[in-house]
Parts: sequence; C-alpha cells; structure tokens
Amino acid sequence: MKKRIAKPLLGVKSEQRACLRNQLKSIFQYGHIETAKTNAKQLVRLIDRLIARIKGKDELSAMRYLLSRVANRSLAKQILTYSRQALKKRSSGFSTQTMLGPRRGDGQERVIVKLLDFVPIKKPKKETKEQKIEPKEKVVKKK
Repeated sequence: MKKRIAKPLLGVKSEQRACLRNQLKSIFQYGHIETAKTNAKQLVRLIDRLIARIKGKDELSAMRYLLSRVANRSLAKQILTYSRQALKKRSSGFSTQTMLGPRRGDGQERVIVKLLDFVPIKKPKKETKEQKIEPKEKVVKKK
C-alpha cells in the first residue's frame, strides 16, 4: 500500500526561505502585505519570532541578527526602530490578519497582514530645480 506523502507547503526548502524573506522585507518596508492564507500564517510566526529575538539583545547583536535575516542595512535599521517602538506597548502579537476572501483564479484564501503601530520612514525628497513655464502668446488669426 502506497503511503500518503504530504507535499511541501511552498515547494523546495530554499524556495520557501526566499519567498518568506522577500515577504518579510516587504512587510517591514510598507507596513502591510496581501498574500495567501498559508503564507500569512508562516509570515506572522516569523515576524513574532524575529521581534522577540531582538527584544533581549543589545543593539549590535540585534543588528547582526537582522542582517543575517534581511540582508539590507537600511531595512534592518528600520526594523530595529520599529521593534523598539512596538516593544514599549506590547510583548507579543505585533501583526494582524484580515481575511479578504478567495482569489479569483484558484480559489486560494487571501489575507492582508498588517504590522501594528507601524510608522513608515519617509525618505527625503530630492531637490529639483524649478523651471518656469511661460504661457505661450495668443496667436491672432488675420482674416
């Protein structure tokens, strides 16, 4: 008798890691992300583990840990500042999930995952030279 073999959730292990890492980067960059229900469950677990792991560490070791997970220095600084803000108010439950309904193509449940108390860091705008646009003179037709 053939045994039932469960399929991996997102494919090969390396694909799972890459997908979750990209979603983790996106959620800390924008504050929310729309994804499938199964991915959302894993992502919420990853967010809570990441912030809880940073909680007890000093800034240098926390930054090193974040760089190993995120591999982007500016994003790691943003996560560190967010975690310091969020840790003042709560000890767990840093994200929420909102159900949207099934996807049209394959019927997979969609979920929006949001970070609580998230304030995006705005990049300063580049200064541009103002160009004055002069209105064209009216052309009068001769009859």
